[in-house]
Amino acid sequence: MANKADRQYFENFIEASDYTCQASKYLVECLNNFNLDNIKAMLDTMHEFEHQGDDKHHEMSAMLAKAFVTPVDREDLAMISQCSAFMWTRFRKLFRTPSPLLKSS
Repeated sequence: MANKADRQYFENFIEASDYTCQASKYLVECLNNFNLDNIKAMLDTMHEFEHQGDDKHHEMSAMLAKAFVTPVDREDLAMISQCSAFMWTRFRKLFRTPSPLLKSS
């Protein structure tokens, strides 16, 4: 069993993965029920998922910066965290819409 210091890395990944799953489910919901009138609300919600995920990524970066020894190779932990952050950004960018579509007629 991992000690408390080691568990923090895995707990961070569990929480980050949970945000990714929530964002994925929300993305599917938005695509299945797409309405251009709701694009701002959808983007705001997806941005919140991205913000929560970025917080987890920054937490991981801070833990790695302080750690002398990590339970898994430091570069691997950083890469997994970075990949998660990339996913949240990509989810949110799917909702970026050219401004003429958002202007009222």
